[in-house]
Amino acid sequence: MKVQLAEYKQMIAALRPVYTAAGDGTDVILINGDVLHDRRRIRSVRQALARVYAVDLVAARQYYRKLLGQANAIPLPLSAKLILCPTKMRRPRCPGDFTLGYVSYRQVVGVEGYSKGDYRSRVLLRNGAILLSLNRVTILKKRLALARFVEGHYLEAQGLMAQGASYGLATREAFVLLETKLDLLLERMGAQ
Repeated sequence: MKVQLAEYKQMIAALRPVYTAAGDGTDVILINGDVLHDRRRIRSVRQALARVYAVDLVAARQYYRKLLGQANAIPLPLSAKLILCPTKMRRPRCPGDFTLGYVSYRQVVGVEGYSKGDYRSRVLLRNGAILLSLNRVTILKKRLALARFVEGHYLEAQGLMAQGASYGLATREAFVLLETKLDLLLERMGAQ
């Protein structure tokens, strides 16, 4: 079935690419814990969701790539309450299959190590759902920190940040410093 994303746009907790008997599809995980299966590939669902929010994905990716100084795994702000944070959720079966899924930054309550098959970590959501990831915990924590950084810039650009409020990461240089400190701390703790 094709999920009517406009009806659920305020309720999205995650988008997960899945293989089914019919082929490639997407699980749309809602904040109440319900899982809706969409027969479209995750790229199509992501594009449709962006259309619902009237967001130009190409322009958004270009802007945030430049802001973050990296080309891949860019958090995508669709609204003040929906910042999609990418995580690798599966190994591709065929060339061209998308491996990334997306979690709503605001719905993540934690990440933890996990070792079963190819999976290296788990993303814990507010609704109790647990999503398996092929990324290491340190990578997921960096991506969540990037999502926080993107959220701050998005809110500021949209005029939604309270007067005088700050996310504490006003510049790319400040983020790089924080990222380096996080890497060192995680390395000392032995987290992978």
